Amino acid sequence: MLLTTRNYTRVEPHRDAKKIIIFAEGMKREVDYFNKLKDLDSRLSLIVYDLQHTEDNSPIGLLKSADECIKRKEINGKEFEFIEDLDELWFLIDTDTWFEKITKLREEVKREKGWFIAQSNPCFEVWLYYHFFNTNAEINELELCGEWKKLLNDKINGGFCADKHVFFIKYAIQNAKTNYVNKKATPNYGETEVYKLAQKITKILDEKLNSVLKKSKKNQPIDYFK
Repeated sequence: MLLTTRNYTRVEPHRDAKKIIIFAEGMKREVDYFNKLKDLDSRLSLIVYDLQHTEDNSPIGLLKSADECIKRKEINGKEFEFIEDLDELWFLIDTDTWFEKITKLREEVKREKGWFIAQSNPCFEVWLYYHFFNTNAEINELELCGEWKKLLNDKINGGFCADKHVFFIKYAIQNAKTNYVNKKATPNYGETEVYKLAQKITKILDEKLNSVLKKSKKNQPIDYFK
């Protein structure tokens, strides 16, 4: 075991619904995105770890933070309990240059029940990109995460906005799945595993998402293109 023994609760679940706990590498876009989804429906028990509580947002740093939260039964300053037979814990990571740290995180996650990884290559903006585009053909020349952010700003009117664009999450799931070539391996460049987490979330939000899109004047991603 890489870290300290985790203080799990291994008892019959005493809640009707599971919690989904997210430890994300990014401090802004990931947090805004998933907090918006959380606000859509009270049935979705979604907790996004606040990176202000750590100085290390690397894959191993996130692993240590998760361990500490489970051990202390506290997250973001609030009482927290992880029930391994009910809850899910997700690590949202970028490929960047973490290399062996990602390998170590994946090794640890394999040992734990209810733990998962959603890796984007090279960054979370890949997932945001698929809310609007169904192919990654035009992105092969992008080398830096900053270029991905610029692409979203250049292509989408007003840039990506969580408040408006999370409602296209079902498009993103389909597009990301279609472009994930080898689903048994880590994502290639221009691919993301975030759709796996999104699928869990949309099971709860499906009715709400459909209702909002039906009422919206801009109910297709293409409506936001420049």
